Amino acid sequence: MQSKFSDIFRLRAWVMAYSGPLIYWYFSLFYVSLATGFMRDVWSIILQLLALMLGAAWGVLLNDYFDRDVDIAAGKSEIERGHGFSAKQVAALVVILLAVTISIQVFLTIWIVGPDLIYIALWILGILSSVFYSVPPLRFKTKGFTGLLVNSAIERPIPVLIIFSFSKYYGVEMIIFGLLTELIWTIFKHQRLDVKGDSIAKIKTAAVILGEKTSIKIVDLIINPLSVISAITLLIIAWIKLEDARVFISISLFLTVAGIITLLVMERKGILSSDPYILDPPYIVFLQFSYMAIILPSLAIPVLLKQPIFMPIIILYIFSVYKHVKYSISLIPGVVRRVLG
Repeated sequence: MQSKFSDIFRLRAWVMAYSGPLIYWYFSLFYVSLATGFMRDVWSIILQLLALMLGAAWGVLLNDYFDRDVDIAAGKSEIERGHGFSAKQVAALVVILLAVTISIQVFLTIWIVGPDLIYIALWILGILSSVFYSVPPLRFKTKGFTGLLVNSAIERPIPVLIIFSFSKYYGVEMIIFGLLTELIWTIFKHQRLDVKGDSIAKIKTAAVILGEKTSIKIVDLIINPLSVISAITLLIIAWIKLEDARVFISISLFLTVAGIITLLVMERKGILSSDPYILDPPYIVFLQFSYMAIILPSLAIPVLLKQPIFMPIIILYIFSVYKHVKYSISLIPGVVRRVLG
């Protein structure tokens, strides 16, 4: 399979950059902007987001490069994973992406943040974590629970901590936001969905070690409830801290809690059901929809009202969540059919 140069734009690394973990960084970004009185201007924030997005794309491409053989064995040799390009071509792109990412971070460190050791340590940790996760001989990806922890840190906690440290907003909220952002949609849920493919490819993830049935029970009984608690806790913290945004946060909190309770009651009464092997329960599907279309706007709107110049970031946010919200809405007819029975 030979790829054209234009196929470089089809790489899944780019999709992950603007519509992957980035979705879960927005709450912290909006929160910190409001809490610090917009300490950082919109253009420096855009540069920081760009560095984080390119870093995410680099991490995915690095992972795909070292997964070439196992992907082919598992039937995942798509152009999107870069397998249509030669190994040298992909390696060159990996190096270029890393160089650009580091250049932006160095610029931000010198001209915006200053010699902040925590900030510097965090983005170095992010780069090293991606290397340790994908690159032999460590390759934590194949080392069960260690791989789960490292991958979890790469996608959400470390970027969230960088967002806080970028604005020098240090304190207990920084740690809480890092942890709760991961729990809203933990990497373990992704591993649970990939158990069969990872087993075929002989990738020993935490979900593969535990087995599909046990992983599903953990998600259903522990992780899904924690996702709800985490999202609501983030909203409550924001309500306490951000007085000017309380009206929007209150509406968001009411709609989110009301929707979740309604769906839980309907599921309890047997009006709704789902297959855990295929889809999350309705209340979790709604939580994900709510996070993107109700919870994030409760902070995005106050940000825009106070600083209209933040419109480019708001547009990026809308672009990032569009396909996810569209997918959630597409599930409504199926839910209605199940209710009408």
